[in-house]
Amino acid sequence: MLMITMLDLVQLGDLLILDKNNSDRVTTSVALATFNGERYLEDQLMSILKQSVQPDEVIICDDKSSDGTYELLESIQAYTNVTIRIIRNNKNVGLVENFQQAIDLCSGKYIFLSDQDDLWVPNKIEAVVDVFEARKNIDYVISNAKIIDHAGVVIHDDLWRFNGTSGQFEEFQKGSQSGALLSGSNMVYGNCLAFKGSLKRKFIPITSRSASITHDMWIALVLSLSGYRGLAIDFPLVHYRQHIKQVIGAGLSNSRLDLFYQKLFVYYPIDPSYIKALSSIVSKVESCADKGEIDENGLILLKRKILYFENRLVIQNSKFFKRLLMVCAELISGRYRIFGSSFFSAVKDLFNFNRKNS
Repeated sequence: MLMITMLDLVQLGDLLILDKNNSDRVTTSVALATFNGERYLEDQLMSILKQSVQPDEVIICDDKSSDGTYELLESIQAYTNVTIRIIRNNKNVGLVENFQQAIDLCSGKYIFLSDQDDLWVPNKIEAVVDVFEARKNIDYVISNAKIIDHAGVVIHDDLWRFNGTSGQFEEFQKGSQSGALLSGSNMVYGNCLAFKGSLKRKFIPITSRSASITHDMWIALVLSLSGYRGLAIDFPLVHYRQHIKQVIGAGLSNSRLDLFYQKLFVYYPIDPSYIKALSSIVSKVESCADKGEIDENGLILLKRKILYFENRLVIQNSKFFKRLLMVCAELISGRYRIFGSSFFSAVKDLFNFNRKNS
């Protein structure tokens, strides 16, 4: 994974000349999934429609909203010159399947993903397209973001530093793309992701039903493990809104005391659907990727991660003596350090702090 800064973006913009009348003109699509998003949706859509380079189409899949979301979409569709296609589901299909449907309907050379409640900076599309067009070997792009509250006030200037993934991005820069994705916290957010439209068949269908592996992480992992190159823009191109009704968020508290408490005392029972999702990614990559392009080291690491969570699933349902033996084995293997919170995860597994939640 490569890293690009704001200075690089300015230089790329100066060097890159796109012929707007060329038959090979760059086309862009935005895939947007909505569900009861009336409160913030208009601001999100306006930030997309008022881009310095407008998208060629916005594909919106609404997951049978029960508020005024659909009516709001129709009213915006009526007065913009940007092609907006609205699909209303007959039944609620969930976040991942709804996004997959929107992506599948996109026809642009480059596809951008959008949530329903954020704000895009005015040159987001232009900046990302400039990167794609200047660096033809780049297959997907992720960017940094600012975190805003429900009222749009910036509460954190740097999403990557806030969620503790700066070390993973350093690993990105050293070329260990899959390794960075598979270790530590989630570092890929769909609202900050764009990719070449020609690659969507590489990761569709998205079969994960785990809240820990949604469409964004699935796409990044499948592409990276299949040998495709990503690039990280260390500049906020999105204002990522945090509010109580969102499906997935970055979290709002990052005090040292709170983080220590979470590491030691908050136990999240191992979810079998997460293990199944990781295993599905292995199958997807091995069956669909060109054999010569597969990131073999990354695939080995992913299989180690699956083993780690399979073992922890056994640990959380075992009696103390067996837990002690298995926890010691995991510590010796180094998997707690690579995939968990090291000593903290081992302590919680050993003393089975999750019994009340099981």
